[in-house]
Amino acid sequence: MTTEELQRVASLVRFAGIIVTAIGFAVTCVGHLVAERLLKSQQTDRAKAQKALAESQAELAAAKKNAADALALGENLEKAHGPRHLTKVQKDLLLKELSGGVKGEVYVVPNGPAFGSEPLNFALELMEVFKEAGIQVYGGESSDINSWGRPGQFIVVCDPANQPPHGGQIQRALVNAGIQLVAMAEPARFTSPSDPARLTKIPPSAIIIGIGSRN
Repeated sequence: MTTEELQRVASLVRFAGIIVTAIGFAVTCVGHLVAERLLKSQQTDRAKAQKALAESQAELAAAKKNAADALALGENLEKAHGPRHLTKVQKDLLLKELSGGVKGEVYVVPNGPAFGSEPLNFALELMEVFKEAGIQVYGGESSDINSWGRPGQFIVVCDPANQPPHGGQIQRALVNAGIQLVAMAEPARFTSPSDPARLTKIPPSAIIIGIGSRN
């Protein structure tokens, strides 16, 4: 081959080398680009999976909470519709607040037997605590004429303008022990000097704790 031909071949080889290098560089760039996009896609998929997992965990926690709330509500409803009873804590609170202070007569008047035995049983529990606290307590009898017009517990005085001094203390003690009371003035439930034929024998100086039906 002549010198000119050799130079031409060398030029072709160099050109081919440049082409190969360019192709290699392009392949490398494309590879990096594909790898970067693949990494981003994996990161996006991982983020989506973590978000879905967090949402599932949150839904599971909410479901567990709802189940626990429903169970607690069911237990509370069962207690709310069951018979009333004084707990030991309530008894201790009542004894602590009622053992000292002003004493006076208390009449505990439950609903009559037409409303079942629950009001009478709760009234007897209250009477036992009053007795233990040194309070003069009467009642517990259950007759239809003693029925209350609505459910709940009541504290009744004869004259709101001249209330017995021990009434406020007893009301506070019962409320502090978690026994809600409706305060009422009903002179007809007390003895009246002007009406000796009245059936009730409760003096105006006393207070009445009325026990209606269960709420």
